[in-house]
Amino acid sequence: GYKKSGITTFHSPAKFISANQLVVDNETIEAGKIVIASGAKTKNLQIPGEEYTINSTDFLNLKELSQSLIFLGGGYIAFEFAHIAARSGSKVTIIHRGYSPLENFDQDIVKRLVMATGELGIEVLLETEVAEIQKEHEQYTVVGNKNGEPIKVKAQIVINSAGRAPAIFDLDLDAANINYGKKGIIVNEYLQSVSNPNIYAAGDCADTKGFPLTPVAVMEGHIVSSNIIKGNNKQPDYNAIPTVVFTLPSIASVGITEKEAQEQNFRHKS
Repeated sequence: GYKKSGITTFHSPAKFISANQLVVDNETIEAGKIVIASGAKTKNLQIPGEEYTINSTDFLNLKELSQSLIFLGGGYIAFEFAHIAARSGSKVTIIHRGYSPLENFDQDIVKRLVMATGELGIEVLLETEVAEIQKEHEQYTVVGNKNGEPIKVKAQIVINSAGRAPAIFDLDLDAANINYGKKGIIVNEYLQSVSNPNIYAAGDCADTKGFPLTPVAVMEGHIVSSNIIKGNNKQPDYNAIPTVVFTLPSIASVGITEKEAQEQNFRHKS
């Protein structure tokens, strides 16, 4: 289908060599406009024993579910997969370093989900900093501290669900004069690189106000396409993007939170 449409595909790592050139498979590709939509990848924990963890893709590819699991992080992946594992009979622990998980949701709703998660038999350890992962025969020990007190939690599998980072740091962006930071490629209101007008970025690899969600990436992709074809004419609107945590019970949100409404002095009802 791509070939019939005149689209050439490559399936190897790419690196920039100039403002409008890439090298892929020892072949130089040049274009007037280049879109970076490389997404995100599992964030490095930067602790001893990190190599013993698996990521969310590995979890989905497990041939059988282990009797005990630890999820590091308190986001969507941790809660959704923890609920699946617990309902399948596994002993599950979620370890989150923050005061509350799922920080982008109204916290009164999150508290109800945490309560329901505990009732399911999942242990949720908040304000807990992980320092090391140790391997002991066929199981692992997560070593850390909770409010200054040392803790050790054992399980057969440890899942790194501590978030994702933009997958841009092996593209050699400096060679193309593309400004970027920890949150991704720095873009203007048209999703165009602030330092290289040949470059646009969309999705999890772009530093925008949008959450790292599929609907956001799709919307940004449409906007980038329009701006390249018709000239910069569209800007993303993140005000009404729905998001759901698919647990039981599930929680969902759209628009601003109650806290944000208070900060902006909007009239609201709780």
